[in-house]
Parts: sequence; structure tokens; C-alpha cells
Amino acid sequence: MRIILFVLLNAPLTICSVSRSYIDFAKSILLQETVIDKIFFVPGNQRPKQLLLGLIQSEKSHISAALFRFTDKDIAQALVNAAERGVHVDLIVDQGCFTGNQKIAHIVAGKIPVYVYSHPFSIMHHKMFLFENALEGKHIVWHGSANATTSGLLKNEECISIREGTSLYQLFFEQFEGLKNRIMQNVQKIKKYEHLCYLVRWMNAKTSK
Repeated sequence: MRIILFVLLNAPLTICSVSRSYIDFAKSILLQETVIDKIFFVPGNQRPKQLLLGLIQSEKSHISAALFRFTDKDIAQALVNAAERGVHVDLIVDQGCFTGNQKIAHIVAGKIPVYVYSHPFSIMHHKMFLFENALEGKHIVWHGSANATTSGLLKNEECISIREGTSLYQLFFEQFEGLKNRIMQNVQKIKKYEHLCYLVRWMNAKTSK
């Protein structure tokens, strides 16, 4: 399995204050009942991007995010600002985030470690945010089909689950940490699998002639 680690070190920081309006909006939607257990659909009028920004801005301790695609500058900036105020932020992305018009390499700043999943035969298709201490000390899991992009949060046909629970959070967090560890452990195998990929491409080219 070809998996690499990429850590951004020198991107500039843009510091801004936490927007209480996003936090208050998230509280007004998510804290209507004792336990958070919500499903949202896109497109719709639930404003999932504003909910996500509110969760990020309310987090006090640790955010873990695994994202297949990530192009939304407001969410990226919110993560940078969270790291700047002392929140530990870990980010896993698929290698496709660095191709075409993906802007993550120019958005996410140096205090956020970015782990890049790169595999010749598979992708990292998660879309999840894990919050350890958000909205008055809650463990919250955000996951579903929506990418952290304008299309994913506003235009595409998507579903998003926002649920609270320590055991649920721990289940997702263990998966996240396992994925992160596999990325780090396989850094040394890159050359071996680059050779394998070259051989596969050469064989395919010979077959197509």
C-alpha cells in the first residue's frame, strides 16, 4: 500500500476573532434537545456550512478531520483560527486534494499537521469532523456524504449526520487515529510501490497497443 505523509510548515496565518453568531446559530439548531442527534439534507435550508463553522469555532480542545475533498476557504480558515487559539487540529486528506483546482496546500497553515493518503488502488473517502469539546463540552461527530466544498455543503444532493456521544466519538476517533498511524508507518514503502505502479502502467501500455 502506497501511503505518504505531508506536513505543511510555512503557510501564512490569518488570525481573526471567533464569530459568536456562528456559535449561537449552531447552539440554536443543535441544542434544542438533551442529546444531539440530527440529520440534514443538502440542498435545503438548514445551512450546514454555518453549523460546521459554529462547531469549529466552539471547540475548546481537539478537532480531527478526515476529508476526501476540501476546498472551502471559510472552513479552512476556521480550522487555522482554531489552531491559533490553542485547539489541537489534525487533518487527513486524500491525495486528490492537491490536484486540479484544490487549494488546500495554500490555505491550511503551518500549525496544522496534514496527513495525505496516497494509494495506487484506493482512495480515502471519509468526510468527517470529530469534536472533543464543542458546544458546552460535548463529544460531537459530523459525518456523511458531503465534502468540505461549496458544492458539497450547498448544491449537491447530500446527507449529513451530526450526533453526540462519548462512545460514538471514541469509535470514530480510534478509526481516525488508526488511519493516521497507517499513513505514518507506510512512508518508507513509497519507493517500492512507486516501482509497482510504474510496472502496472508499463504493462497496461503494452496491452493497449
